[in-house]
Amino acid sequence: MNPLGILILIAGPLLGIAWLVLEFKGTRPQRMTCGILALVTMTAVASLATLIINQLNYNAWYGFATKELIDETIRGIEAGHSDTVIQALKAFQAEYHPTYENRAKFKPLAETTTQRIKNGNPQPSGGAQCGYVHWFLPE
Repeated sequence: MNPLGILILIAGPLLGIAWLVLEFKGTRPQRMTCGILALVTMTAVASLATLIINQLNYNAWYGFATKELIDETIRGIEAGHSDTVIQALKAFQAEYHPTYENRAKFKPLAETTTQRIKNGNPQPSGGAQCGYVHWFLPE
């Protein structure tokens, strides 16, 4: 974690304790300043915690989707369905467009490719593509 994150994590509880002490011994401006700083800092701590939890969630779904795709690819090759596996992976490759803006629909594409390999149908039916997009993510 970077030094600013550590500072925020330490400053939040310390400002809260200082605010409590100032409620009994401080002047009104001291109480208000310390209270506002404590609230702002704890909001930053909550935001930081949310970012960390979201990143762990993204890592988890990316990892599980990748593992399932790899497992099914190996099963397909071992079962002698190399052509089906290659065609399904080529379709995945054609649909996958990584970008810094979003996760490039990796999870649904990996799940769709896994299903294609399992079902022995390497090409999308009717030219349909995976339509999984969150409202807040650009395509």
